[in-house]
Amino acid sequence: MFYKRLASSFALAALSAIAVAQVRSQGLVQHLPVKQVSARGTADQQAVFDTRIGEQITSTILGGSLGRPENPLIRARRVSNLLPSPISPGGLMSESRTSTGVLFPGIVQDQWSPPDCTIAVGPNYVVQTTNMKIAFFTKSGTKVFERWLGNQDALGFFRPVGALGFTFDPKCLYDRTTGRFIVLALEQYSGPNRSFMCIGVSDDSDPNGNWYLYRVDCKKVIGGSEYWVDYPGLGVDQSAIYVTGNLFGFSSGFGGVLFRGIPIASLLSGGALSYFDFIDSSAASVQAAHAYGTPGAAYFVSDWNTTSMELHAIRNPLGTPTLHSALVSVPSYAYPNSDAPQQGGSSRLDTLDGRVMNVQWRNGRLIASHAVRPSGAVSYTVGRWYEFATNSWPASGSPSLIQSGNIETVSAYMLFPVVAFNGFNDIGVCIGRSSTSQFAGVYTTGRKVTDPAGAMGALTLARLGTAHYTGGRWGDYFAVEVDPADDLTFWGVGEYADASGSWSTWITSWQVASYSRVNVRARYGFISTGIQWIDGMTVNATTDGFGNGDGVTPFSRTYYTGANISLTAPQAFGPYRFLRWMINGVPQAAGVRTINVTLSGDTSAMPEYIRVSG
Repeated sequence: MFYKRLASSFALAALSAIAVAQVRSQGLVQHLPVKQVSARGTADQQAVFDTRIGEQITSTILGGSLGRPENPLIRARRVSNLLPSPISPGGLMSESRTSTGVLFPGIVQDQWSPPDCTIAVGPNYVVQTTNMKIAFFTKSGTKVFERWLGNQDALGFFRPVGALGFTFDPKCLYDRTTGRFIVLALEQYSGPNRSFMCIGVSDDSDPNGNWYLYRVDCKKVIGGSEYWVDYPGLGVDQSAIYVTGNLFGFSSGFGGVLFRGIPIASLLSGGALSYFDFIDSSAASVQAAHAYGTPGAAYFVSDWNTTSMELHAIRNPLGTPTLHSALVSVPSYAYPNSDAPQQGGSSRLDTLDGRVMNVQWRNGRLIASHAVRPSGAVSYTVGRWYEFATNSWPASGSPSLIQSGNIETVSAYMLFPVVAFNGFNDIGVCIGRSSTSQFAGVYTTGRKVTDPAGAMGALTLARLGTAHYTGGRWGDYFAVEVDPADDLTFWGVGEYADASGSWSTWITSWQVASYSRVNVRARYGFISTGIQWIDGMTVNATTDGFGNGDGVTPFSRTYYTGANISLTAPQAFGPYRFLRWMINGVPQAAGVRTINVTLSGDTSAMPEYIRVSG
């Protein structure tokens, strides 16, 4: 079914419901009223599904080009007391930051558009979802599994929990805290009105095998009218899985955003699913953060107006949850006012409405992105990104903007930017680009933590489209994740048009710098009895922008290749006395406890000790 794209006056009326008088101002931040849980519930159905049973790659091909429901764009015109941030957004540098790794094709169009492509990266496998399929790949690009998400064939992924033929807007991620893949898909039907979310959790870090599946009702009744969930966000932290979604009336109307928290512990063994809900009638198109680490709250981001972003946080998800929201000033921008041109014809590609594309939390920082115009004076869109400090909010303090940037090429429209931090606090970006002289393609870029504030490297092409696309709808989102195997490599997926004019997806990996790992372990010995290892010795190591520093042997530290680092060994460890350093097996000067090493690659650093008495 289609929903005609309209000027969403009903949505804007709802979004303006919060009066500025309810807001207390703190400089560049405004705190909104705290919300309480509106509902709790459990799953309607659950099952265990073994993906190893049956044909691994579906032979059911449906063909054609159908569109999932398209709702009115929600271009917010909400007011706040905040002025634009004084921070100036950075831009693209002339120097590239991208070193491309693996490149391979993902899922291709079969019946539905747009693809809504996402990616989840585990230690050995990559999971991808699109409208309306799921696939598993090795990291070298070999497809080992592909199925429909619904009941299009007998082995549909969510069919064991009752999913029907309209499983749309899927998302996936890999949660490194639990070592599990998580998959989400929505369903919506009329006659009678129904709205569901389907959730799958793998039983380990290998997607080939058992999955714990759940189907959960998410139809909401507000003021006597029924609403269904659209355009979800998917996040996770150490406590719960979080799903957000826009609430649209089965007839008409906009009900705001559903926030749903699902405690994760029980799901790891296929136990019962329970959830709690909040409804924020003033929000729209909220994205949930994928947390790397253990934040003090679950975080979310959405746009508020052209000078503010809205940050949300759920506290105490395993007890009495509360939803907190705050507006944070950002550099001013303008919402998109035209779709993107492309080479070879007059058909244009969706730019959407400036909604947030993805959110990640790491080391006290939130990063988020969206496609907007850099000002009202131009028609093209840029990839705008933000890095916020959470500053222990909402337990105390207030969030703040650290830096922002525009991924901008004035001759082209930038589409569906997604951003992530790696373990070094470097940033990777996957983004689309289209212009009158170029087919739409998939690009990557990034920045080192040492780069100027707001700056990104020059764009690197991952896959250029080969045809003009007439399917109309594009996106609706790309995805990016960080490889848990090294915590440095980014993986992304985006959309392009192949030679037939159908959509295809492309998966790519890249790094934004060359890194060197320093592995430190100490040893001691007597000349006559040989060498033994010493564990538990503290060695002083250079601190860099990521926070590397002293470690207790054995330990590893990562630096940019080419960095000059300092290592200092203690004079003694118990009855043993320092003799010398060994660097990559080469003995250094005797008695010199502090050495400087210029890293040209991974390095072994070993202080040696001898027993001087007894």
